[in-house]
Amino acid sequence: PAARTEWLRQTTVADVLSPHVDTVAPNLPFPEVLLRLIALPPGRDLYVTSNGRYAGLISLDALKGHLPDRDHLASVIAADVLDSTTPPVLPTTLLGDLAARFADVPGDRLPVVDPAGQLVGTVSKSTLVARGRY
Repeated sequence: PAARTEWLRQTTVADVLSPHVDTVAPNLPFPEVLLRLIALPPGRDLYVTSNGRYAGLISLDALKGHLPDRDHLASVIAADVLDSTTPPVLPTTLLGDLAARFADVPGDRLPVVDPAGQLVGTVSKSTLVARGRY
């Protein structure tokens, strides 16, 4: 059993991350953000980057809270609706530590940033489970 869980202490996020990330600029108008989100597969989020640096993410569920404010949506931009509380992980993060991080976040994906804060990909709970050796 110990050998089965050793992979959690030896494998890093870099080994399982997905480099494909759907990004938008912080100044993208709300209607365009909404259209981009609707075009994504279910459960996918948009990642807001400024000069490649991770600023936060936008989920379709989170945008629903802004829809009743229709009169002001024309002036809303991506930076106004992003969630900056979702913590990114580094490519060097061990999968055991990643599993613990996922326990504290509601979403299925976490952003992966390099030490300079540049967004390099995402990592999902489902990938972690699929790659596991239990």
